Amino acid sequence: MLNDRFMSIRQINMREELRMKKKTYGKTRIKSCSFIKKVTGMVAAVSLAVGMIVLPDNISGTIRKVDAAQPVVKAANVVVVVKFAGDTSDYSVSGYNKAYTSAIEGAPRTYWEYFQRTFNGQNDKFWKGSFKEYFYDISGGRHQVDSVFPQTNDDGTVTYIEMDNTVDNYKGATGEALMIDEIARKLNEAYPSYDGAQLDLNNDGIIDNFMIIPSVTSQNQFTPHSSTGGNTSSFAGRKIGAYNVIENRTSSALPTGMFDIHTAAHEYIHTFGIPDYYRSSYQYAGSGENPVGIWDPMGVPGQRPWPLAVTREAIGWTTVNEKPAADNSYVLYDAAAAYNDADKVQALKFYTPMSASEYFVVEYRKEGSQSDNKSLDRGAPGDGLIVYRVNPSLKDEGNLQGKDYIYVFRPGDTSITASDGIVENAQVGLASYKATRQEIGSLDMNKKITDDAICYSDGRNSGIKINVTAQTDDSVSFNIQFADYSALKLWSPVTDRDGTSPFSSITASAAKAVADGNDIYILAEDIRSANILKYDGSDWKNLGECASGSSGIKTSIAAYDGTSYVLIADYSSGQGRTILKKYNNGVWQQVDVIEGYTANAPALGVAGGSLYALIDNNGKSAKLYKLIDGRLTETGEAIDVNSINSPEIFDYNGVPAVAYGNFSFSNGSANAAVLENGKWHNIMSDTSAYSVSNAVAVSDGVTYILNTYNSGDKIAKLRVIDANGSTDTYKLNGISQGASSGSISVDSGYVYISVVEDGNAITYTASADDLSKFTKLGGTTYSPAGGVSTVISNRVVYSAVVPEVRGTMDVRSYKALDKQDTTKPQPTTTAQAATKPQPTTTAQAATKPQPTTTAQATTKPQPTTTAQTASDTTGNSDDNNGADDSAKADNAAASTAASGSLNVSGINATVSVKNGTVIKNAAGIAVNSGNVYLRAIPKTAGQSEADRIRQAVANQNMDLGNMQFVYYEVELVDAAGNPLTFDGNITVTFAYPEGTDAQTYTFKVLHLLKSGVLDVMDPYVISDGLSVEVSELSPFAIAYKEAASEVVQTGENVSSTQTGDRTPVVILMALIAVSAAVLLGITYSSKNRKSER
Repeated sequence: MLNDRFMSIRQINMREELRMKKKTYGKTRIKSCSFIKKVTGMVAAVSLAVGMIVLPDNISGTIRKVDAAQPVVKAANVVVVVKFAGDTSDYSVSGYNKAYTSAIEGAPRTYWEYFQRTFNGQNDKFWKGSFKEYFYDISGGRHQVDSVFPQTNDDGTVTYIEMDNTVDNYKGATGEALMIDEIARKLNEAYPSYDGAQLDLNNDGIIDNFMIIPSVTSQNQFTPHSSTGGNTSSFAGRKIGAYNVIENRTSSALPTGMFDIHTAAHEYIHTFGIPDYYRSSYQYAGSGENPVGIWDPMGVPGQRPWPLAVTREAIGWTTVNEKPAADNSYVLYDAAAAYNDADKVQALKFYTPMSASEYFVVEYRKEGSQSDNKSLDRGAPGDGLIVYRVNPSLKDEGNLQGKDYIYVFRPGDTSITASDGIVENAQVGLASYKATRQEIGSLDMNKKITDDAICYSDGRNSGIKINVTAQTDDSVSFNIQFADYSALKLWSPVTDRDGTSPFSSITASAAKAVADGNDIYILAEDIRSANILKYDGSDWKNLGECASGSSGIKTSIAAYDGTSYVLIADYSSGQGRTILKKYNNGVWQQVDVIEGYTANAPALGVAGGSLYALIDNNGKSAKLYKLIDGRLTETGEAIDVNSINSPEIFDYNGVPAVAYGNFSFSNGSANAAVLENGKWHNIMSDTSAYSVSNAVAVSDGVTYILNTYNSGDKIAKLRVIDANGSTDTYKLNGISQGASSGSISVDSGYVYISVVEDGNAITYTASADDLSKFTKLGGTTYSPAGGVSTVISNRVVYSAVVPEVRGTMDVRSYKALDKQDTTKPQPTTTAQAATKPQPTTTAQAATKPQPTTTAQATTKPQPTTTAQTASDTTGNSDDNNGADDSAKADNAAASTAASGSLNVSGINATVSVKNGTVIKNAAGIAVNSGNVYLRAIPKTAGQSEADRIRQAVANQNMDLGNMQFVYYEVELVDAAGNPLTFDGNITVTFAYPEGTDAQTYTFKVLHLLKSGVLDVMDPYVISDGLSVEVSELSPFAIAYKEAASEVVQTGENVSSTQTGDRTPVVILMALIAVSAAVLLGITYSSKNRKSER
């Protein structure tokens, strides 16, 4: 489980959004918990048996010298043991207090002393390879942890903390908060003079780590997990922050219970903010779904594994150096040698021009000694290189849900997402060192992971090939080669002259690029802050943080009067406010502020030589302000919109105009309007669907507007409006339906369109004289992409891109085309069209965007003109006429079932129909998607739907704390209001309850099933609202509370943000298991065992 100490509430919600994992309250957790102990008991028994084997006195440890230049961190791990009301066990003579019988000098007196040695022992005869030794070794001595046991008595026994209530009262978020508070109170009562300094070695007022060992009479009470106490409880004057919970069931035959020191190490590493590297779907060795396996304690651990080099780098114990993407030879050494000798390295990282975010690590690993319990990597079957991929955008998520943060390449994998094959055979090396292969990777860019290629997470071959040339007992030599990337027409990262990039440390969820002569400004917007960077054609300058807000922000940028301005919607100031700032003399200065407006979509732009700001009020009543003498001044009436989306200000014949989408549950619209004499007049209106992005470019008096859609036919459209208001409309059929994040630029007679389609940022271009032939500019700009913004300066196209999942952004460039350029982009070919537009044929126009006409053209399409149709003309424009209706009719004829990836509008909620789901009317006939609507009708306490849910909460004894509720009756209906049914699954997205947001609130969605069972789900938290996947409807409730009042956990989801920690434990050697069984008089079945962490 991921420790949340270093995560904001929003980051936790984002992690849960990615997981998109539905759980039923209580049931999943119980199943998970019952699963863990089956094998943990066996492992604990075996570990105990091994620990009891007396080791020779002359066995030396592997304590290494520490480089004085590296920081050494000392930490305290406070271990407390508790029992619960109703537990009648006599722990004065049993459990940890049972006498330890041994005639060997220095033996522990009790099993409590023995237990302490598993944590703090050094070269101990009775326990070699302690918790302390493990962290000393894997950190190279840089992390020295001493476990503290405040309940220890002088005679070697322990005084259990006796909880006031039974174990069931301390489960879930509320219960666990109660448990921590009660433990702290009872520790303070029992030890009022305890020296808190030994619990807080970094002296920050917080206990370094707090490990709770609940003694239980039956297993499966607590899933092992790590979380944070929120610093609300204290012991010995020190607050309780990061903590672990690891249950233990003791017995007379097994006094130390089923406690596993490796589980403790796994949970303790979470305290550093390291996520899980295993998948929650993992079953057993060889079953697939195993991205990292034995190669890290956060994966499926082997026997005392080294953490991966990137894990140790993330904690601060080492540095993994980056090498260029150029053919070369390298030598790597084992980690212990690298710790002791600065000239030796154990791992290297490599980027290629294909991605600025994902990278690959080549790391040397050495098989440990099976005869030495303290040896690291004892589970490795041989020596050699392991090669793995790192996707930094998934660092918070880890590998739990199958979108892997780290993936170790191995032979025999069956697909890019399967994590199949045998990960234990990942080593690349010489056969004499038990490696199964001597090389990995391919220079043939058509090869896939099934061909042993080193691939990116989207399946593309990286073009890296590695061959081991020599190997010794402590090192390996290898050659690395890189493919010729020039044929891929790659976009180049925009760096400083020395080759460095400022974006390696810039995290963004949205980006906007603007040009001002020779300068490029990039707005990098994250959840609660925004930065602006400036590029002068040679070097980058970070202009610093221009905006921040504790409850989130939205921003817009414009270049004006020789500098950059930013408009900020700040949601953290009560009623909200919108602030205008400019960069002046090295700092961001506030120019003006509009109080009381919470702008959903602020926009900033220049028209007629003046700066304008568009500020809406929660999506409605968007007003245009002009900067006059340093003040924002209203210029006219508000735009009448239901909910404004993605507005962009532009210059239309010297006066301000705005392109925008108008969201509505009845389809909405895409619009462009000009402000004249204080009144808004439409120059374009498409009422077929609302546009999700609206981009504008103006050149030589001609306005180009790009609209993208995720409803209606989802086909992007390009509108070309001349100075007289005549409009030509082009349907961009060659761009994937549902493409988003549109951006448009015009330069030297060419129009450039950038979009995100199928997770790839791509730019297309066409001559302004023939907009029926858009072709791809270069290769894919960036993948996987979540947003793109493109500008042109000095004959270079610059695209600012953000990853699909919040992470490090980048800026890429490609040479723009000259009017007389004979090396224009080649038309899309059949081979290229495997992922992008198909060549145009009479039967299928895939790359040529079709202008809207009354009848579909069978040859070269003609642009729409004012005389030809009534669509997109000045005044009462309507894109529903002409070819749009024809296209809709064709689409409806081709597919009448509302199935597949469809979005259905609704009231208070929206729905996405999953592939294979069919919506039917009362007669059982599949209906057209255009006739499907979702109604979420609010209900209040006292109405039957609300009361049924309230009663179900009481009947199922659910503890939802002090959460507040809103209730809905949800149904699918046709245009006439007749009810519809569906076969399959749909995803329902509810609007946030009034006054709540994703940053400061946590949510549950309650769904009363037809069976009478109340399903309590963790919603998929996204910007549009709260999403859940269901197979039936009505009624629902949304439960919410401020996150600050809740203990946010990372174990199984109960009533807090949790994920079950299910790291299976590799079964130890049969000989040791038999020895343990003999020693303990217990026989364990090893058939199909696994544990969970």
